[in-house]
Amino acid sequence: MSGSLIASRRLGGVLLGILLMPAAAPAAEIFKRVDEHGNVHYSDSPLEGGEAVDLKPLPTMPMTTIRIPDRGSTATDTGKKRGAGEAEYDSLGISSPANDTSIHSFSEAIPVTASIDPPLKAGHKLRVLVNGKASGNPGPGPVFSVGPLERGTHTIGIEVVDGSGTPIQGGESVQVHVHQPSVLSPNHPKNRPPKPKPNP
Repeated sequence: MSGSLIASRRLGGVLLGILLMPAAAPAAEIFKRVDEHGNVHYSDSPLEGGEAVDLKPLPTMPMTTIRIPDRGSTATDTGKKRGAGEAEYDSLGISSPANDTSIHSFSEAIPVTASIDPPLKAGHKLRVLVNGKASGNPGPGPVFSVGPLERGTHTIGIEVVDGSGTPIQGGESVQVHVHQPSVLSPNHPKNRPPKPKPNP
């Protein structure tokens, strides 16, 4: 192994020891000497025929603290947060009709039942939403009536509002598929025979 390689390894060991010293410790003095073969030697003690090496101070960076947010404080998918607190109600949604229900109706209203836990608080009311828009007036529920709805797929939701109608918390919604008979079908209301008139 060459002398220059040995010297380089010695230098690496000395510098590593300096880096591992506590920050509060005074900087150590390093001495260098070149022997008759041209090999460079380093030491933390004075060397015969050597000289002190001027080492510049190493740059330092201040320690920073990283704060990890509490995942348990996030809002639920279906509820809105009250400032920094939790949702007013643990569960809120439509219990009837079930999601993806097919309804065969032309002019009849659809009964809707809401589920909420805990029960409504004083001053709060429930309001049904059809395709994102309010349907009817808010009330204590839990049974409401919507429609008649046109043919197609509709989204029925529920929300809690305060006395002024301002939404407090939204709930889970369901989709229903309304099927209506064709105007050519005998089951269409316009094609049904008229009801017999009572005898005088």
